[in-house]
Amino acid sequence: MSRTLTKLAIAVAATVFPFIQFGHVARASGGVNNPQTVALHRQSCAQANVGPLLGSARFSLDDQGGGTVNPGGMEIRTAVTAGMPRTSYGEYILDDSCNVLVHAGTLKTDDSGRGDLDVHVLGSSLPSGAALRVQLVAPENAAVPGPGPFTDVLTSDPTTGG
Repeated sequence: MSRTLTKLAIAVAATVFPFIQFGHVARASGGVNNPQTVALHRQSCAQANVGPLLGSARFSLDDQGGGTVNPGGMEIRTAVTAGMPRTSYGEYILDDSCNVLVHAGTLKTDDSGRGDLDVHVLGSSLPSGAALRVQLVAPENAAVPGPGPFTDVLTSDPTTGG
């Protein structure tokens, strides 16, 4: 009986947890946030929607501090599904002119090339209303932008800005 209850509890938790984890929609102070999810491809910044889908980047207004601590900031969740295995990618946020705005962190992939990174970017680092992109560069310590010797470059399609 106790094993049955344990199995039932695990099954319920496995069913409910994804909705709790991923069902959160960030809200900006005093307004509604419309998150944008864009595709991630093996492409340069000047390209869009090239090649197979390798992951996604989700941009939403930063709701930390009720909008007063980080006004205009962004929460960015990057998910790589088909990167290079066991690789450290430097994550950069780019504007619509392909200028690097900020080095946001390091995304590390597992043995199957999957990895996730959640970052909060200060509003003071982002131009108001600009289209944004995420660019992942391996190795993590590679100089960006400019010509390689990069092992891998993944870039998201641009957001619609605004």
